[in-house]
Amino acid sequence: MRFKGVALEQWQYEITGSGRIWYLIDDEHRTCWITYAGIGHPRATD
Repeated sequence: MRFKGVALEQWQYEITGSGRIWYLIDDEHRTCWITYAGIGHPRATD
């Protein structure tokens, strides 16, 4: 996924059966960017 013009790895973490946190890893800046947090399962993985 592109964030601020930079291609970053996107990952997700399952909190509950339907809850997810999606995040990007910015190795250069040693930063984790949270892009989505919610109780609904996002369509991107359907």
